[in-house]
Amino acid sequence: MSNKHIEIGIYISATLLAVGVFLPLTSLPVIGDVSYNRVAEVESYIVVAAALSATVLIFTGMPKFTFVSAAVV
Repeated sequence: MSNKHIEIGIYISATLLAVGVFLPLTSLPVIGDVSYNRVAEVESYIVVAAALSATVLIFTGMPKFTFVSAAVV
């Protein structure tokens, strides 16, 4: 795989992770929809920031440091 394919994969996975944090994990009859953001609000924003930092690192020309954002997630 070329570096371009890896970068595109990181863009797509970071976007899906950032969106997926706010999607419902389950739907319970009494409680309603339960999402990761509803359960752990602060941690969900940390996960979104870490996922989006990977795209920023690639965009700024530092793809070697994307492992840091993966380690935080």
